Order: sequence, then C-alpha cells, then structure tokens
Amino acid sequence: IFDVLENSNVGVKTATPISPLQVKGQTWIGTQDEIAADISNGLGTPNLVSAIVTGNNQHWVGLQGTNNTRGVQYLSLKSRATDGSADTIVLDGDNILNFEGYAADGAAYRLAGSIQIAVDGTPGSTDMPGRITFHTSADGTENNTERMRIDSTGNVGIGATARGIAWGGRVLTIANTADLNNALEFWANTNDTSTTRAPGIISWLAGTAPNRVAEIIVELVGTTENTAHIDFRTMNAGTSGERMRITQDGNVGIGTTSPVTKFEVQGTASASYLLTGNTLQ
Repeated sequence: IFDVLENSNVGVKTATPISPLQVKGQTWIGTQDEIAADISNGLGTPNLVSAIVTGNNQHWVGLQGTNNTRGVQYLSLKSRATDGSADTIVLDGDNILNFEGYAADGAAYRLAGSIQIAVDGTPGSTDMPGRITFHTSADGTENNTERMRIDSTGNVGIGATARGIAWGGRVLTIANTADLNNALEFWANTNDTSTTRAPGIISWLAGTAPNRVAEIIVELVGTTENTAHIDFRTMNAGTSGERMRITQDGNVGIGTTSPVTKFEVQGTASASYLLTGNTLQ
C-alpha cells in the first residue's frame, strides 16, 4: 500500500514510484465535496486532476502567490521522451498545452471551447517557436473549430491561419474561409521607417491567390517621420493602381498624386451640378 524507496521516492498503491510522490488511484484531499486527483497513470501518459464542488456556492479553483513580484504560474512540460524523464526534442506541430471547457447537455459533457498551445516551427537549442489557437463549437455540434490564431511571429488570424507578408511587419487577417477568399488584412510596419516608408496598410483580399483587390496605404513623406499622405488603390484586371490620394496638406487628388487645391481631378470627369463660389451651375 505504501512504499518508500532508497532514492526517497514515495509510492502509494505502487511499488515503483518514479517521482518524489506518486499516488496510483483516485485521491481525495479534504472532503469528497472539495477536490479529487486521479493520477493513476503516472508520468508519460495523460493525467487528470479534477475539482468537484456541490451545492449553490461559487465553483472555483484558486492559487495564491507569495509576497514577491511573481504571480502564479501554470506549467506544461512537453517532451518526446517515452518515460517522461528525458528532454527529448519535440517536433513542429506538437501540442504542448490544452485548456478545454465542457458542459453537460443532459446526457454527457460536450466540448464547448478550448485554447491550445503548440510548437509552431522547427525547434532547436534555445529555440522553441510557439503558437496559440482559440477554438469554439458552433451551435448544433460539439466539434471544435479554430477561430483565431497567434503564430510564432506575432501575426494574428481570425477565420484563417495567421500569415506573414514578404516585407515583414505584423499582420491581422480576418477571413471568411481558410483560403483567404473574402478577407480583410491590417498590416503594421515594424521595420525602420527609413527603409519602408509605409507605417500601415489595410487590404481587401479575394481569391485563392489571394489578390489584393483594394488597399488603403499610409505613407510617410520625404525623410520625415511626422508627415504622411493616404493612398487609395484598386485592382483592375490584376493590376493595382492608385486611384485617389489625400496629401499631408489635406488636398484630395483623383488621377493625380500631387493635387494643389482642396479637390483636383485630372482626366475626364462629369458632374450633374458644380458649385463655384456661392453659385450652383
């Protein structure tokens, strides 16, 4: 029932404990209405720790930190070792930690949502790229679907996996489908503005390519970092071009990148009415 080995490991209902304290079977701490821990499988296989509270009181599990600057830490240690005792390197895509929420539907507990942490790239010595994904179950099902992802570069995807852009920076992608059909993308420049003069871009994407069918670009003027204009671009038959610009002076130009009046159009234009001064023509 109770064994203490020469290496000081203590085992309850196991004669071969592999940790300082190993309990095989369900263990109650306090009364049976407080907390239960089922750690019967030991290290290297999934374990379960559950809190069971009855009555109308608030249900919670709490940990309190001590008198220092550190908060409570939840640690999940992942290794490819078969016995849990070695630091065998993990692989790209390996799941590290899951937070899952289940609720009873009258017959069984069903998965409603989860947060998952996984390896996001090829790991190496002092190199462990990671991602966080957020999942929910749609109405009418208990199957979790990924809704949002933060990848190892800091890019965020909602409705699609996060994706980077060749010229760097941080990207927030909001998509209707995983292949980026009908997507909206926000790009923030994290590079030195002396080399990349656009602090940010809003893009509308379509197709599996995907094509940037429309964009709004904020671009710094000259060598300054406190003056900018806004460009409005659309795509025509696969070719993107600037259609309108708001300059740093507030002038608006259509067909010109350097309007000298509050509103300037270059090229053929038509209007039903034209206001000149106080006269409507």
